[in-house]
This record gives sequence, C-alpha cells and structure tokens, in this order.
Amino acid sequence: MKIAHLSDIHFFKFDLGIKSFFSKDLLATTNYLINRSRHKIQFDLNSIPKLLKDKGVSKVIITGDFTTTSNLKEYNLAAQFVNKLEELGLETIIIPGNHDSYNYKSNKTKRFYQMLPSSAKLRDNSIVCDDLGEGFKYIALDTTLATPLWSSQGLFSDDIEAKLLKILDSMDKDQPVVLINHFPIVTRKHMVIRHQMVRYQNLKKIAESYSNIKLYICGHTHLSEIINQKPAILNSGSLTLTQGGSFHIMDLKPKSVQVDAYSHRMNEWQLRTQREIPIN
Repeated sequence: MKIAHLSDIHFFKFDLGIKSFFSKDLLATTNYLINRSRHKIQFDLNSIPKLLKDKGVSKVIITGDFTTTSNLKEYNLAAQFVNKLEELGLETIIIPGNHDSYNYKSNKTKRFYQMLPSSAKLRDNSIVCDDLGEGFKYIALDTTLATPLWSSQGLFSDDIEAKLLKILDSMDKDQPVVLINHFPIVTRKHMVIRHQMVRYQNLKKIAESYSNIKLYICGHTHLSEIINQKPAILNSGSLTLTQGGSFHIMDLKPKSVQVDAYSHRMNEWQLRTQREIPIN
C-alpha cells in the first residue's frame, strides 16, 4: 500500500486588510517571504496530485500547515489542492498545523474544518481512529491552538491524552497503529520551547509504551527525517519551504515500511534517499 506523506505546504496569499498589519499575521507574512526567497520552488504545486497518482499512491496524508496566516484566500487554495487529490481517486487523511489555527479568529471559528470538509471526523473530539488499510489503523490528532505572538506551540492536552489511551486500551494488543500529528515528539537543539508541543513528552511516552504503535508521522520542523526507533518516526519536511521541496512515499507492509524521500532537482522530482524500516 503506497501512501504519500506531505506536510507544511504553506499556501500563501496576501491579505491586505488593515488588521493584517497589526496582528500576528504580519509576522507569518514576513517569515514566509524571507523563507520563500531562500527556497523558491521550481515546480507547479498543482502538478503534485497527478505525480502521486502516477507513482501508484492510493492515500495521501497531509500533516498540517496548509496555510501561512490561515486567511480565507489561502484556505481556498488548500481546498482546491485537496479537491484535486480526491478527484483523482486519492483518499486523503488531513490534520491541521499551527499555521492553520494561526490567530484567534481562525481557531475560534474552526476555519480548517469549515474549508476542508474531508477533515470532519476530527473536528469534535480532536482525535479520530479509522482504518488505514492492509490491517493497519490510524489515529490522527489535532493538537493545535491559537498562540501569542512569537509562539508556534501545540498542546497535547489531558483530554486528548485520555481519549488516546481509551482508544489504545480498547484495541487488540496486536493491532498495528500509525499515529499522525503535526508536531514531532523528538526535539532538536534548534527547537526552542516556543516551537515545541506542550506535553510532547507525554505523547512520546505513550508512543514508546504501546508496542502496536508502529509509526509516528509528523511535520512542523520542515526537516525531512526517517528515524529508525520505537516507534519509527517519519517527517516528510516541507513541500515548499525545504530546499528543492520535499515529500515522502511510504510503501507500508505488515512487517516493514519502505520510505522514498523525494526532492525537486534539475527540473524533475528525484529520489533523494530510500530506507526500509522493520516495524514488527
């Protein structure tokens, strides 16, 4: 079963409203323009759905940050992208990132769920468990929240933790699970506290304690990573703000996962690295 993993697409459209110049949106716009000038993509984002289809992908997981400032223009672009995937017969599993709940208004109105209806199962409980295929289940989390200026944190709340434990404890202990969240459960030296998920240690402990959790799939850092540990951690990097762009295609099997990491180089998508990781 081939599954594409995309993250941190960061669709961007200027919002010229006066409020945009006196809010957190100005910070996101400035950061985006600086990053975009450094990592200018050389491909058409609208070509990605057909590319994935041609590579035999049947499902697409997108781990958040569809938008940059969570304004309506950006969400329209995100909705068009998801619709294109689904029109080609690709099943989508999508969760929000911190930029999709970037300000108080978008968080309060749950704009992500209004504009991207295929995420509806996640809306009410901030957690959903469903069939992934090939005997696997997936558990997706919404750990986003509106944060103050300079902060891009998430929160693995007590409530989400209790719901996750209830789901895991109700399963057969041999049921393989893929855990999906925007925020990573490993930290790097460059990740300051204001960029981390609050209580990430609690989620990390759960992921390591339940032997049936085979994969942890995330985004947020814009770094493409394949970490062979328990559970295996896969971060596809940013599709647009990583040098050359980055995404993964996972071939998920009962006992292993093959991860193909792609970047756009010399005017084409090239296989950057390939790893086979045992997950049994």
